Amino acid sequence: MKFGLELKRLREARGLTYGQLARKAGVSRAYLWQVEHGREAPLTVPRIVTVCAALRLPGEAPRLAALAVQWHLERGGLVVTATAIDALAAGLSVREAA
Repeated sequence: MKFGLELKRLREARGLTYGQLARKAGVSRAYLWQVEHGREAPLTVPRIVTVCAALRLPGEAPRLAALAVQWHLERGGLVVTATAIDALAAGLSVREAA
């Protein structure tokens, strides 16, 4: 499954509009729409963790991060930073605590 389609499915399953999720995630509504429709790169790992927390689905962060990595690999570029790894680890610990 593609990153954008999965993000849209999760957002709609929670009954959130673009605007509601965008505010909670700290991105613009237009940017979120573009990500969901594959016109922009997937969110960064720290932003994925934030979005999953906003959706009250912290356990989805690793799966969405894997879809984001796949998106970048298909396009020939991927940069993983220590901050991204820390954010993903934080998302995993939230899931384990739930």
